[in-house]
Amino acid sequence: MDKRALLKQRGQEAIRQILVASGGVYTRDQVAALLEISEEEVLELVEQGGLLVIELGGEHGFPKWQFDENGIVPRFAEILGILETSSPVGVIRFFLSQSVVLGCPPIKALKSNMPNQVEMVRLLAQQFNQQVAR
Repeated sequence: MDKRALLKQRGQEAIRQILVASGGVYTRDQVAALLEISEEEVLELVEQGGLLVIELGGEHGFPKWQFDENGIVPRFAEILGILETSSPVGVIRFFLSQSVVLGCPPIKALKSNMPNQVEMVRLLAQQFNQQVAR
């Protein structure tokens, strides 16, 4: 195995471990059942930027943390749209990394649905991958 392939394999394994530690992933048919929509509508949500899907080893998974007992976490699609990255790994990093400002990861703040926390997540998303002077 060449060095590039080995690094890609290690990276995918690291992401897989992060996803497992954060609750795992749903399959497309599980998301369809959860949201009570067709599998085609799930794909439309992904294309419209309303859901995160990640490919690992040829399989697609929908991180469970983007859902709550009512479906998709409120304002998740809005924040996903604000993030200036097309990298699923970058999105995972944003939503799961502990925020000093919030005192928790952004996904937890969104799930709290407290207006001041949600507004701060919006601001952090706007600043994501940007250099901000201090």
